[in-house]
Amino acid sequence: MNQLITWRGAVCVLGLFAAASMASAGDIAATFSAPMFDRWMYPYNSANPQGSETEASVFSVIGSETEWAFDNRDGQMIIGYATGGAIPAGQPVANYRIRSARLIARASRDNAFVYDGTPDSFRTLLPMSDPDFLADEDAGQPIELFMCGYRGGWALTGPTAFGESTPFHNGAPFPFPARGIRNAFAAEFDAGGLLIDNSNNRDQRREVRPLAIGNADLPQGALVPRDTDFVFEIDLTNPQAIRYLRESLAAGQLNVVISSLAITEQQSANVPAFYCKEMPAAVGGVPARLELSVCVGHPADWDCSGVVEVQDIFAYLASWFAGDGDFDASGVTEVPDLFAFLTAWFGA
Repeated sequence: MNQLITWRGAVCVLGLFAAASMASAGDIAATFSAPMFDRWMYPYNSANPQGSETEASVFSVIGSETEWAFDNRDGQMIIGYATGGAIPAGQPVANYRIRSARLIARASRDNAFVYDGTPDSFRTLLPMSDPDFLADEDAGQPIELFMCGYRGGWALTGPTAFGESTPFHNGAPFPFPARGIRNAFAAEFDAGGLLIDNSNNRDQRREVRPLAIGNADLPQGALVPRDTDFVFEIDLTNPQAIRYLRESLAAGQLNVVISSLAITEQQSANVPAFYCKEMPAAVGGVPARLELSVCVGHPADWDCSGVVEVQDIFAYLASWFAGDGDFDASGVTEVPDLFAFLTAWFGA
């Protein structure tokens, strides 16, 4: 029997009664105008104390004589938001339905780098003599937003939570070679569901999937003026992104990493850089802003009214037929989502 016909029959039956259950829910639009912390993750960051820098640059030293001693993604910017005050923490991860999520960061240097709003393969940064080299079709390298991973015993929350004053790495002063030692890094989930370090993906010959690529109101290849906003619209068709956001909101803390393989020379000022919260507003400083729209509550409360009821079925069907009913967070809206929703509805 056709599964969709079976589903429609079930909806007709359900319409004959109005069983409902309460769920602590809310349709929440939250704006975090400044992060709890922002940190320039660069081995030679001399800010005292750590985390007091007024801007953070993101770049690569690929092609330099000393690139062997540094991560491909040498300068990274870690930004952390305490979300629990606006979005209730501690609920099952499925209770967080992400409607939209974006971060806006403002460039702090004038005409220091070229805008590229498109993804680039790691192959474009291989030597031209490499058989896997791929010519880049546009100038520059994109600015990317990633999940945040940890090593050295550091974590998202708890007594070992990574923060503004956490050292770049554990142990003695900066050693050589210095690859793969940073305590927090640009990350994504691997096939086994573990956060892996993307800091050296060029040399690992591995493509990455960022949460978002920064877009600006500029033509491709243009120099980026100071105070240009980069908007990172998180890709909600990415199941990894949904998982990361849900787990972070359940924990009450969301940390993200701005990173780029933008090529520069060591100690050059011509690199992408963004304001930290320590930059005074009087001189134009604007910290990175996070905007979230989340329905919090039982996952079957599709209209986010706070009650699971028959109306949610019709609301869900409208979303499903519009292609916006990815209930199981697989990245696509398909027939199994209908049955997953129905199972959750009956279990409410």
